Amino acid sequence: NNLLSRTAATDTYPRAPCPLLQLTFSTDVPGFYEATERKGQITATAEWVENFLTKYRLCPYTKSISDSAIALTDVGIKPGPIKIISGDGGGSKYSCRAADLSSSFWAAVAQLLRTPEDEMATILLVSPSFDTDFLGFSAVCDNLIEGSVEATGSKAYIGRAWFHPEYCTDAVGHGTVVAGHAVPNSLLKSFVLSQRGPNQCPNDESLARANDAVRRTPHATINILRRDQLLAAQKYEASLPAQSRPAANSIYVRNALKLSDVSTETRNARL
Repeated sequence: NNLLSRTAATDTYPRAPCPLLQLTFSTDVPGFYEATERKGQITATAEWVENFLTKYRLCPYTKSISDSAIALTDVGIKPGPIKIISGDGGGSKYSCRAADLSSSFWAAVAQLLRTPEDEMATILLVSPSFDTDFLGFSAVCDNLIEGSVEATGSKAYIGRAWFHPEYCTDAVGHGTVVAGHAVPNSLLKSFVLSQRGPNQCPNDESLARANDAVRRTPHATINILRRDQLLAAQKYEASLPAQSRPAANSIYVRNALKLSDVSTETRNARL
């Protein structure tokens, strides 16, 4: 029901040539929406990259919408642009959100892996039909998309991260690291305390607000990354002199402290 599926069936070899998951969707169940106009979706997301993500250097390897995966040439990675794609259905009047997003996700994965990295470094897949439904978006990402990534062994090729206008780490309800999501607030606090000490640790409310802000985008969005770029970034950081090498999990600490200093008005204005 969470995935808006009327029927689901599985099959395996020899009756099917490979493991098979078939979902059948119907317009007589909740969750179907009238496909909306894409106008403005890509522009708003591009502005988020330029005016928030890169402005606050939340990703040290992204300089601009046209220049991502930077600083990794010494470990064999060429920089390239970020591609923004709409994941909402538009071919027919009514579409099912879960089916559209899952289908668009795998089409985007195929496009990313078939395109040279210097022509497409990473993909932001936007799905505005989920903009007011964070829990629904999270359920589809965690249960359908992540499940299919696990089943196909695709973690060896891609990374993924979920973003949403109403992203709420506490609502996810996780106590440890979960693929695609922000780290739990309790874990983030332990990182800050261990690396910066209690005097530099914001209060729990400010820390949670900053943690959520990192994952808040104009529209529900999936970031699809290349696994080889993620591994290259780890290799590059490991090669740095000890005094320059970032501590484990320091990116979470740095971003949280940086955004805890940004006013609520400023964070809301960029959305």
